[in-house]
Amino acid sequence: MAVVDGVARLTGGVVVPARRGRGVYRAVLAARLDYAAANGATMALVKSNPATSGPVLRRTGFTAFGQEPVYALPLG
Repeated sequence: MAVVDGVARLTGGVVVPARRGRGVYRAVLAARLDYAAANGATMALVKSNPATSGPVLRRTGFTAFGQEPVYALPLG
């Protein structure tokens, strides 16, 4: 996570499948948001998997924001 110009940019929040559903992601997210607020952030942004972390983020209060293009390159 980085706080840049008042925006907390959250990256890399992953819980291994065998440990999902136990509150690990919610606890880490809460700690990161507390840290961000304590360090001057007034907004948090995160890119997530809609099927895994998306529901937790929405319950926390995150809403859809902006559009991000996705690019693909076949290899081989």
